Amino acid sequence: DKETLTITTGENVINIYYTKRADLSYKVNYLEKGTNKVLHNQKVQGGMTFGSTVTSADEKITIDGYNYDSVDKETLTITTGENVINIYYTKRTDLSYKVNYLEKGTNKVLHDQKVQGGMTFESTVTSANEVIEIDGYNYDSVDKETLTITTGENVINIYYTGIPNIVVSKAQSGSQDEKVEYGDTITYTITAENKGTATGSVTIEDKIPDNSELSGDINLNKNGTTSKIEKSNLEAGYLLTLASKETATITFTVKVNGYAGKEVTNTAKYQKENETKKEETETVNKKIEDTANVISTTTTTTSVTTPQKAILVLDVSGSMNDSITSKSKTSKLAAMKTAVNKFLTKFLPTGTENKVMIITYSDYANVKCRFTSDKNTAYNS
Repeated sequence: DKETLTITTGENVINIYYTKRADLSYKVNYLEKGTNKVLHNQKVQGGMTFGSTVTSADEKITIDGYNYDSVDKETLTITTGENVINIYYTKRTDLSYKVNYLEKGTNKVLHDQKVQGGMTFESTVTSANEVIEIDGYNYDSVDKETLTITTGENVINIYYTGIPNIVVSKAQSGSQDEKVEYGDTITYTITAENKGTATGSVTIEDKIPDNSELSGDINLNKNGTTSKIEKSNLEAGYLLTLASKETATITFTVKVNGYAGKEVTNTAKYQKENETKKEETETVNKKIEDTANVISTTTTTTSVTTPQKAILVLDVSGSMNDSITSKSKTSKLAAMKTAVNKFLTKFLPTGTENKVMIITYSDYANVKCRFTSDKNTAYNS
C-alpha cells in the first residue's frame, strides 16, 4: 500500500496485496472402467483460477459403444499441482446383430432372419457358428469370417447353393402284366422331374425291349416343345438338363413281335450328375398271350383284288405235345391249331379266291390239304 515506509514511534505497517493465479489448468481422462484403457483424447483446460471448482459431471462426453459409469471425484478444486479428473465408462451390452440366409447369386431369402440381442460392444461373432441346415440347399460361404459388434448395423450374410433332385420314373400304357398279342403296341413314358432347388442333369438310358420293335419316333417333351431323340442316343445315354421344378418326358411306342409265353419287359437306367452309380426305374412288364403266332413272308392282306396263295408248313412231331412254357398247360400243338384257325379265318373269308395248302411234318412231310379256298376243309385236314 506504500512504496516505502519511514519508521516512526507509531505503528509501522506495510500491506502487500496478492491476486489468485489464473494461468492454471486441469485435465480430464476418459477411461474404460477396470482396464483404464484410454477411450478418448485427454482434455486439457487452461485459464483456470486457483481455488476454483470444476464439477466432474459437467465433463462427461458421449463415447461410441460405451456408457458413462462414474468419476473419481465429484468436484475438482484447482491447485498449483496436477489437477486431474478421471471419468470411467463401461461397454454397452444392449447391442445386437442380424444373420441373413440367402441363395447365392440371387440373394433370395431362404430362412427367417436371425436377430441376436444382448451383445457387448466390440465382442466378436464367428460367422461359421451361425450356419444352419436349410432343406434343399448346401452351405456355400459367408460374407465375413468374423463380425465385431459396433453401434452401427451388425450383419452377417450366409450364402447357400441349391441342390438338384431329379426323380426318374417309367410307365407303360395299360396295366402291369397285362396280356398282349402279336402285333399289339405298347407306349412307354419316362418321366424326369427336378424336385430340387437348382438346375441339374441326368443321363437316361433305355433300350427297345426284347420281343418288340420300335414303332414310330422317340419323342422328348420339355417345356411344351416336342423334339426327336435318335434310338442310338437313348441306348447310349441321353443327357437331359432340367431347371428347378422342371419336368420332361421321353415317350416311344413298340410293336409286339414275340411269341406266346414270352414277355415284353422294360427298365430304364439313369445316372445323375456328379454321381458314379447308375440307378434303375421300376420295371414294367406285359405278357404275350398264350397263342402261337405264325409269321409268313407271304402277303396275307385281303384288301387287294389279286387272289393270294399261302402254304402252311406245320410241325406235328412228338415234341409239339409239350407245354409252351413251364408255367403254361397249353401244348405247343394246341396253340398252333388255335393260331392256324385264326389265320384261316382272316385269310379265307367267305367268297374269297385266296387259297391255302397244308403240309405237316414229323419224321417225313405229308401234304394234308392241297390248295383250297374252303376254311373248314383246310382246318379239318
